[in-house]
Amino acid sequence: MSAVWSESSNQTSEMLQELTKTQNTNTSAGTSRTLEGLKTITINVISSIVFGTQRSWAETTTTKPSDGFQLSFIESLLTIVNDLVPVFLVPSRFFKLPFLSTSFRKVGIAKAEFPLHLRDTIAQERQSPSFKNALITSLIKLADQDKSIAKQSSKMSTYLSEEEITGNLFIFTIAGFDTTANTLGYAIVELALNPQLQDWIFEGIDETSREFPGNDYSSVFPLNTRCLALMVSPNSDKTTKLLLSLYNY
Repeated sequence: MSAVWSESSNQTSEMLQELTKTQNTNTSAGTSRTLEGLKTITINVISSIVFGTQRSWAETTTTKPSDGFQLSFIESLLTIVNDLVPVFLVPSRFFKLPFLSTSFRKVGIAKAEFPLHLRDTIAQERQSPSFKNALITSLIKLADQDKSIAKQSSKMSTYLSEEEITGNLFIFTIAGFDTTANTLGYAIVELALNPQLQDWIFEGIDETSREFPGNDYSSVFPLNTRCLALMVSPNSDKTTKLLLSLYNY
């Protein structure tokens, strides 16, 4: 998707700028934040595609909660995707026990508030459509159209309920987050362990950038074959051997 490409490019540029500032004052801080920063890129891109909400890379960590909430929408979402096991397995009432740690109680707050955030987001989208090509916009439009048809026709018609809309949004977000963040993290570690591959990939990026300076998705993405080759196999050893053979060739 060109929208994913564009948002990923923007988020990555912002992250690099922030980490460069940090590294000027503290060399270790930028390095330790890299994998966490990739998670932020992932959640921001998914939020843009699924919910139509755009946030800068730095803004994600400083967003304040809305009135009536203890956590912001993005903070509750990040808490859930980072702690899926307790979210799904621990009953909500146990998160309120007073002897629990602050971090564990935060998971309980996120679990309780996230559905409310989703309902608010759906209500806002209905009230003021964003006209963005986002998943939430499509789901609401289809659900409301089918609802209208069902009222006018005696035939049985099925349409998405509010619970089904929120369920689909949640599943797309959760399914996309872990796989994408882990893939990015794997790629960064692989490059850090094999510096020669970095030069090989940079060469390919520089070539396509010179040929297509506008960074257009349809023109640039298919030509970045060296970047795509990095993820050719889930097995690290096989991937490294293949890439090194291509590099030496």
